[in-house]
Amino acid sequence: MCPFFCCNSILFVLIERAKIIVQWGDLNSGLAFQRARKSLLRLEKERYHPKNWRPSILTLSGGAWNRLHLISYACLLSAERGIVSLAQVITGRLEDRFARQQEAERIMRKFIREEQLPAFPAVVVDENFSEGLKALLQCHGIGGLRPNTILLGWSADAEKSGVFSQILSLARKMNRSVLVVRCQQQQEKWEPPTGAINIWWNDSKNGPMMLLLGFLLKQNREWRGCPLRILRSVPNKADMENVSREMKEMLAGARIPAEIVILPTEAPLSAVRRAMLPSAVLFVGFEPADKDPEGTWITGLKGIMNLPGDVILVYDAGDVSILA
Repeated sequence: MCPFFCCNSILFVLIERAKIIVQWGDLNSGLAFQRARKSLLRLEKERYHPKNWRPSILTLSGGAWNRLHLISYACLLSAERGIVSLAQVITGRLEDRFARQQEAERIMRKFIREEQLPAFPAVVVDENFSEGLKALLQCHGIGGLRPNTILLGWSADAEKSGVFSQILSLARKMNRSVLVVRCQQQQEKWEPPTGAINIWWNDSKNGPMMLLLGFLLKQNREWRGCPLRILRSVPNKADMENVSREMKEMLAGARIPAEIVILPTEAPLSAVRRAMLPSAVLFVGFEPADKDPEGTWITGLKGIMNLPGDVILVYDAGDVSILA
């Protein structure tokens, strides 16, 4: 028994110290890849219907770590039902910037892992920002998981208005929805604001997407206690009873519980300002201009962007339906 025991012990020590290199790969990784492949192929065969819309958000976060408020809203609005990509465009020639692109993607991937974000990195190099964004919108994603929504931060800086308008115009031409976020707190540690989730129902085109986004936001644990409210401003002479009935029927069809606040007024902005408080976030519909190189549309939105709490402008490209 003793020689046998000694031989086994020596063999164990040798195996323990040996540097054995195997090419087997991780079983869990292989199974995950196979499941993802089957799901993507199945999704590719399905015919898209607006009722099945899920947010696939391309967030123009730049280096990401200095725009945590944008990333937080993108992840919250996906509510574990969509896809979030954090995008950075590096300007220059690919031949000169390839090493920088690789390093930027590595840093972003590390940031996503450390912050435990349900997101994917997307870093591209192009000679100018507009061309880089075009490349992202055309090529990022696969099959049915390509981005359907662009999320970016609000800027009242006149020097950036040209680029801002360029992004909106490009998104509209490429049939992508747009979310423009103006957040009161933009520090490194972002915390969800307190108050109601308000939807200013200022048009029927963007209304359904705003309602769906408000509903998705409320699904997050930290937002469940926030009431969901629809603020509907109408002229003083409008049939308030009929408007209220239409809104209730719409909510019943969507199966989304929300409070309806009808605001008879000739000054909608002032009425909304009074009715929205306390407000955590306000969704407002808007329509990007086809061409606005001077960024004059920004001036018209300053009143809305100065409202209390966070504000999210919403443009629906037309692929959302809230009817159950």
